[in-house]
Parts: sequence; structure tokens; C-alpha cells
Amino acid sequence: ILFVEGLEMTNTVPFKCGLEATSTSYDIQDALEVTRVEDYDFTLHPIVLNGEWLGAEVRESISAASALERFSKSARKSDETLAASDWSYSVVGTVTSDVDKLNSQEEKERIAAEEGMHEQISWAGHLGLSSVMVQCPAGNVGNFARHIYRTLLSLHAMKIVVRVNLGSTSEEAESSWKNFSLIRSLCDHSSLLFVALEIGEDLPGDEVLARWMSEPVYALIFPTSTFTRNKKNFPCLTKKHQDLVIRGLRHEYHFIISGERWPGEDNYLVYAQYLSYLSNKSPIFTTEEEYEKPYFDYLQMPLQPLQDHLESNTYEVFEKDPVKYQEYENAVREALVDKYRQKDKVTIMVVGAGRGPLVECSMRAALAAEKKIKLYAVEKNPNAIKTLTYLQKRRWGSDVELVFCDMRDFCPDEKADILVSELLGSFGDNELSPECLDGAQRFLADDGISIPSSYTSFLSPLSSSKLYQGVQAFG
Repeated sequence: ILFVEGLEMTNTVPFKCGLEATSTSYDIQDALEVTRVEDYDFTLHPIVLNGEWLGAEVRESISAASALERFSKSARKSDETLAASDWSYSVVGTVTSDVDKLNSQEEKERIAAEEGMHEQISWAGHLGLSSVMVQCPAGNVGNFARHIYRTLLSLHAMKIVVRVNLGSTSEEAESSWKNFSLIRSLCDHSSLLFVALEIGEDLPGDEVLARWMSEPVYALIFPTSTFTRNKKNFPCLTKKHQDLVIRGLRHEYHFIISGERWPGEDNYLVYAQYLSYLSNKSPIFTTEEEYEKPYFDYLQMPLQPLQDHLESNTYEVFEKDPVKYQEYENAVREALVDKYRQKDKVTIMVVGAGRGPLVECSMRAALAAEKKIKLYAVEKNPNAIKTLTYLQKRRWGSDVELVFCDMRDFCPDEKADILVSELLGSFGDNELSPECLDGAQRFLADDGISIPSSYTSFLSPLSSSKLYQGVQAFG
């Protein structure tokens, strides 16, 4: 729990905030100690210091033993400096080689930069780091992407995070996005490739920001210079920057504070406190979004009820949609009132009864319409029928007749006035509703009503690197 300006706060969404090591805290142990004391989750720290690494130029000029000694000095301390869990969970390494030299016309300089980058990433892998951050070159990114892809092919779990300046205008942001998009494409949309956006004092337009939200963003980096001061002299962000933080929280991005402290400040704690304050100031998700959140950016596997029996948790997911069942109840009630006002007893058949939500909707509708009904609940799932049997004994009694069979094999003695079904999944025919319901049409009366009578599926273009990777995995 954090206290900011007298407010007690608890985090309502996963919230991880890191602190980038400054020039005065290069020692990894000191940097990690500062990170923990000031309530950050991880430190962003150089893998080696002072631009020293084992590049081709180094190897040509000194012996291998001297080169190793030089690398050891630049790394300052060995892998035994921290526990394995600290390297993995509390440190994000940054590559210090000059990536702009990857485009150098001087062969030795270019090769040294290439080997230096690989050397550092290899060392990070040896340390067990979960993520390594590399600055995106200012110019052509082709050679950079080639070497990042070469590295990705050798990795099993460690993430490569490309650090990109977001830009303050739409033109600058467009250029940054095109560079990363090219890198992502040249790296075959690797699931281990991410991007970190360094935020400036001014932000581009909403459309540009929305497009970045579809990319595999690892973190939003806020330099201390992006903060202003409120009346109580606490750091704060502009409304537009605050909205970006909320977007980041919705996507569960990491946040990183970089840069020097403001004059007169003793620590970085106030920045982490402010971001935590924003995460608790207002609800990040609506009730509907909380329900949908586990399905964000996940491919939905088609259900096959003719082949498979649905599990209880799948039925539970269906039943958590209160609007759908209220509309079913309304539709059945209106059908009973409008069409069957003069009929003494109306026959309703629920085909695919599952755990009984449509049965109960139909019974409530009949009660509201003050109509007598004969209700059949048809279900082929041998496990679901056990639940229906329990409900019949405890709640429904003789008002409901259970039928344990495939709806296509059902041969009732009478025809249905109202046929109710919910074979609707993520997409209109996801549960093979045309194939299933076609076999049920023969026991619907000629003037009977099917609820629903029709459905329409809508397609909308979207951009999501995670979904693309999911589709790509299927070949």
C-alpha cells in the first residue's frame, strides 16, 4: 500500500515499474538496492560499462586472455554477484554497444559493433536475464534487424526489447513505427521480440498511439523530464500523458522511469507513487471488460459439440452473459403473449439445454406471460444431463421433461410451438448451429417460432501482433 498526498491506495491491476540506472549507480548491487528501497520492481541496467566488449577490433589488438580480463572489468562483477532469481526477475539488461555503427562504412567498426552486441546479449542469457533492451538505430535498420533475428533464433525464453523514441509529432511517430514494423517483419514476427516506447514531453495523435497499442509493447519509458509539478510540488503528468498511462495499464505494460532526479529531490519514489496513484484513481476496466479480459488477444478455438462434450467451465462462461439470457427471456415472453394468447398450453423445446439457463429463462417468461407451458429440455452431453436431472428434482419438477439424446435423433410425440437454442459461439456458426438446428426443424410446428430466428456475424479489420503470431503458429 502506498500513500500519496494523504490517499491510501491499493493496486487494482498488475503494475510493474522499473528504474533505469543513472551514471551514479552503475554498480548492479547498488542499483538493485536503490530500486528496492524506492519501491520499484526491477532495474534497467547496462550489461557492460564504458562501451567495452569483445569485438573484432579488440581481438585483433590484444590477446584472448587480456580481452577476457577487459570484458570482466567492463562487466564489473561476475554472475555470482546476484542470486539467479534476482538476475531473472529484478534486472533488465541494456546493450551498451553503439548500434548506429552497425551501418558504418568501416568494416572493422561495423564488425566490432555487431560482435559487441552479440557478446552482450550472450552474456545476458548466461546470467539468466528474462529481458534485454537494445536501442533502435537512428538510420537504416536492416542490418540491425538481421542481427536481432540471428540472436532470436538462438534464444528459448529471453525477450529482446527494441527501445524506440515514440516522437512528439505524428510524422516522427509514423517513422518510429515503420522502423519497428520493418524489424518485426524481418524477424518473422518472433514471439520473443518486443518494443519499449520512450515517451517525450509532447505526444502524437490518438490514432498513432492506438496503432502502437496493437504492437508487442513491453514497457513505456517516462523520462523525469516528462513530468511537471502540481501545486503541492509533487510530480505529475499532463492529461494526455495520464491517458497513455491508463492505456498502458489496460494492456499490462511495464513502466520505466529514466533520467536524473529533479533538483531538490532525494529519491525516485515519488514517480512510482504517482504512477501507482493513477492506476488506482479510477476503474481501469468496466464490468464488461473485466469479464472479457481473459479473452483479449487470444484466438478462440472453434467448439465442436457434435464431436466433443462441453466442460462445466465452458457452460459457466456462457452463463456469465446476463444480457443474452435477459433478451432470451424477453423474446419467449413476447412470443407467448403476441402469438399464443388464445392457446391453453404452449409447447417449448430447448435444444441443447446445457446446464439449464434457457430452461429457466423460458419458465420465467411463462410466469410473466401467465401462460401454461410444456417444456422439453434436450441435451446429449451425459455430464450436463446430470446437472439437469438435479435441477429437475430440486426446482423444476414435472414442468420440465428431460430428453437425453442428440437433437437430430429426437422424435417427440408433438411439435414445438417455440424452439429455443443458443448454439452461438465466438462467431455465428462456431458451434455448428446450421448443421445441428437443421435436424431440429422437423419437430417445429409449421407456424412455430424459432428463437433466435436468425443471426448475423460481423467482421471488422484489426491489428494485433499477438493474434498474428497465434495464426502464424498454425502454419
